[in-house]
Amino acid sequence: MSKADEIIARLKSLAEEVPIPKSLPSEDQVLEIEKSLGLNFHDDFKKYLLAASNVVFGIKEPVQITNLEAHDSLTEVIENSKAYELPQDVLPICHDNADFYCLTSTGEVLFWSHDISNYTEEKWSNIWEWIEQVWINEYLEGESE
Repeated sequence: MSKADEIIARLKSLAEEVPIPKSLPSEDQVLEIEKSLGLNFHDDFKKYLLAASNVVFGIKEPVQITNLEAHDSLTEVIENSKAYELPQDVLPICHDNADFYCLTSTGEVLFWSHDISNYTEEKWSNIWEWIEQVWINEYLEGESE
C-alpha cells in the first residue's frame, strides 16, 4: 500500500457522519472542472478528489467539486482567493478563514497568509503530507489538549 493510500485509509477511518454526505466525483467530473478552469491538476490532487474529497473531518474543509454551490467547492474557494490577491500560479485547496493552503504545479503545498499577503515558511512536499500533518494530526493533537 502506498503512503497516499495509507493516508486516504486513515482519513476515511476518521470521517464524521453528517446529515447530508458529500459525494465523490467521477473521473469525467474531474476532467470537466479542469477544462472549465483551464487547468491540469497534479496527479495527487486528482487522486484526492476521486478518493477522499467527500470526507468530513475536524475543522479543515478542503475543496470538493461535486457541489459547486457549497462554500468549500473548488470554484468558490478560487473565487474567494481573488479578494486576497493569491498568485494565479497556485491552486487553493483549502480556505482557512482568510488564509489558504495552495497546491503548486509540482504538487507541493504552501500556506498563504492574508496577514502578510504572502506565503509563510510552512510548506509540505505533497498533498498527502499536508493531509496527514495539518488536516488530521493538528486536529487530533488539538483535541487531546
